[in-house]
Amino acid sequence: IGLVWVVRLFCLKSNKVHFQRKYFKLKLRLATEIMKLGTPPFILNLCTASITIALINRMGVYGGDFAVGAYGIVSRIYMLFSMVIIGLSIGMQPIIGFNYGAGLMDRVIKTLNMGLTIAFIFMFSVFLLSEMATTPIIRLFSDETSLNDIAIVGLRLCAWTFPVMAVQTTMTNFFQSIGKPKTSIILSLIRQIGFLIPLIFILPEVFNLGLNGIWLSIPCADSIACIVTVFVYLRFRQRSKCHVAITTI
Repeated sequence: IGLVWVVRLFCLKSNKVHFQRKYFKLKLRLATEIMKLGTPPFILNLCTASITIALINRMGVYGGDFAVGAYGIVSRIYMLFSMVIIGLSIGMQPIIGFNYGAGLMDRVIKTLNMGLTIAFIFMFSVFLLSEMATTPIIRLFSDETSLNDIAIVGLRLCAWTFPVMAVQTTMTNFFQSIGKPKTSIILSLIRQIGFLIPLIFILPEVFNLGLNGIWLSIPCADSIACIVTVFVYLRFRQRSKCHVAITTI
């Protein structure tokens, strides 16, 4: 339904940006580039669904139906705020992509820094809100005391991932914006498959943390993935400076 609505809008000739039949020509090179850039978010969405199944399964093992319901509440809150950061990252892509293609690295870095600042401030504010007003937020979803008690603990633990997720998501989308889909895919998968899945098994069982271990696996995985992403970005910056220096010489 959403697709039909969007296509209808682009078919209206009254819009400045609309479909024109004469431009519908298949260019394999361009189509390949589009597929490459579209693959990271596709894989990320696919992995997110798989991770959700694994998390729900582990929640059910350690906390039963109430824990599964609590995860549903916390994941909705997480999704609500993360979509803001995803929207910000998508809005940055054409600006970063255009300037990177034009060789204007100063503008690229400036745009990224601005995006990181906005994302971090927003998500840090969300983190504070989640920690200070946890109970009222959870009560918006349910009045069941047993369910709310688990969800409150879960939100307070998972809230620590908000500032970290802002940095990791923005930087991962940065690599997609400059035409490096492989790097973006690896950074996306490393959080989901490389860290989160092992941690939801290790923390509850090896460290005897039980249900809290599953909650903690989310901020822990995001924190490790963020460190890796920042390291990859700093390597990219270093190589970019070297390339600029060689070109200048």
